[in-house]
Amino acid sequence: KNDSTVLAMTKAIDPQLAAIVNSIPLPSILSRIDELTGEQLDHLSAGWDVSVWRDYWPVALKRSVVKAAFVNKRKQGTLFAVRQALESIGSAVRIVEWWQESPKGEPHTFKVYATLGEIEGTLSDELQEDLILLINESKPTRSHYTFSLIHNLDAKVGVTATIRPVVYARV
Repeated sequence: KNDSTVLAMTKAIDPQLAAIVNSIPLPSILSRIDELTGEQLDHLSAGWDVSVWRDYWPVALKRSVVKAAFVNKRKQGTLFAVRQALESIGSAVRIVEWWQESPKGEPHTFKVYATLGEIEGTLSDELQEDLILLINESKPTRSHYTFSLIHNLDAKVGVTATIRPVVYARV
């Protein structure tokens, strides 16, 4: 931070980088997100300052997060942004605001119920941390929340029937 050589290099290269970024129209990038590779999405996420990002995610999940990040940057500070951010990483979300509770809760509070399914390429403990980070970055600043994580379990119930022919005679 205090190295004069690094500061001089930063000042020299900053205008050129800004010119490159400003020369690429944003709509052309957004319309082609589905054509980008995983590595290109990694760079795009860094450029857009996407807060939750894992390099090992599948490409489909990376695309979903990048698309949602663009919308969420404009809607940040709303519960809509919270919902969209959590849904972008494959979580089903239910949000209950304080005024929807019976009896009414404390103002500026809400409850988040999120599912944690098995998403390919993610680890469940990291995914939980990601969910909380997404909520913290997307929620209104003055609001507080409680977070409930619901793990989806796939269970199958088997029913077996046996038919046994019975012959009887009345005596």
